Amino acid sequence: MQVLSRILMSILIAIAIAMPGIGGEGGENAGGTGVWILPRSTCLSSVVAPVSSGAPTRLLSDFAHDFVLRAGDDCGLVVATATNPATATSFPLVVCGRDVILTTHLFDMLRASGVSNLTIVIADAQNMGYVITVSGLTTGSATFTVR
Repeated sequence: MQVLSRILMSILIAIAIAMPGIGGEGGENAGGTGVWILPRSTCLSSVVAPVSSGAPTRLLSDFAHDFVLRAGDDCGLVVATATNPATATSFPLVVCGRDVILTTHLFDMLRASGVSNLTIVIADAQNMGYVITVSGLTTGSATFTVR
């Protein structure tokens, strides 16, 4: 009986060590993982207000890695588009479930085209989602702000 309890205790300790811990976002850019878990989504059918001073913001200083915008748990599967406000041209973004993936190739293409600002719209089937402004793409770093 004592051998069984020791084996069970060893298994429980191994599981506890292997499980990820509960923690915060990890600081800037989610601890360097390239994933930004977005805040609670809003209804997109309402008029989008201008960016407030307390709006959630992330600085992406390195275009050498893909950057993922992960919709919150209150969103379902999403679709995403980006619009260049200067030319009013839109294009779809890569989406996998609730993750919108901004690839290094996309950043290279935008910088080569001289695009400095973007508006990203992420929405699910219930019209819940995000409007994100991206500025400073031509400077080598970008600021993402959720409106």
